[in-house]
Amino acid sequence: MYVRNFVFSNPSPMSLETRKLEVMQQLLLLDSEEMLDHLHQMLRAGNTYELTEAQKAELDARKLRYERGESRTCTLEETMRHVRASLQK
Repeated sequence: MYVRNFVFSNPSPMSLETRKLEVMQQLLLLDSEEMLDHLHQMLRAGNTYELTEAQKAELDARKLRYERGESRTCTLEETMRHVRASLQK
């Protein structure tokens, strides 16, 4: 699952009210029914959300690739630059 349209514009600390408003704005702009279904599932589950077997398998595969040196990590700043650049395309 990729969250292309759900990116917070300000990664700095915000008040709870500000964060809620930003989430609501992003929800109004959401154009993916699949993403909405995932968000709805997470909200319904509360703190008890569990990964599906497919999600667990994907995480295990990614961890194995990392441990074998086949993938690399990047900082939050690098990730944010990459996300912002891809959104401008």
